[in-house]
Amino acid sequence: MPRAPLPKLSWDRTEVLEKEVGKGKTKEKLLTLQVLEDAKSSKKPIIIFFTTTKGKVAKKGQSLENRVFASPKIVNTAKEFHAVKIDISTLNKNQLKMVVKKFHLRTLPMILILTYNGKKGYRYGIHNSTPARILTAMNYILKLNKLYLKKEKKKKATS
Repeated sequence: MPRAPLPKLSWDRTEVLEKEVGKGKTKEKLLTLQVLEDAKSSKKPIIIFFTTTKGKVAKKGQSLENRVFASPKIVNTAKEFHAVKIDISTLNKNQLKMVVKKFHLRTLPMILILTYNGKKGYRYGIHNSTPARILTAMNYILKLNKLYLKKEKKKKATS
């Protein structure tokens, strides 16, 4: 009897945005990811899977995706997150520079799991990414996210 296909995580789309900050002469353009802006407004935590479709790393990324993001528990829990996959081979030089700097990207593939405000997160590479570890981090970030939201609500109520 053939096996049922494993569930697959459904990735959201994201774009690199150019954002102006500051005023007058101190005004500058910064690059950011759309998913970070979306998370701030929806208050949902974030999963970012950095990978590439080029070279030897592409196979590692595909292997990691199949091993980790096909776990039914992860697929189910990920519904509470903004989950995006970023193929760094599609980024231009400035975008790549921003991603490397902002997310301390040192190796590929890499998984980042962040609270909605980006204040707390976990980073996993190919060697320490097991479904159990990723699921534990996801559940912890969900709890932490709720705490941040409570604090935010309290702050608004007292001001």
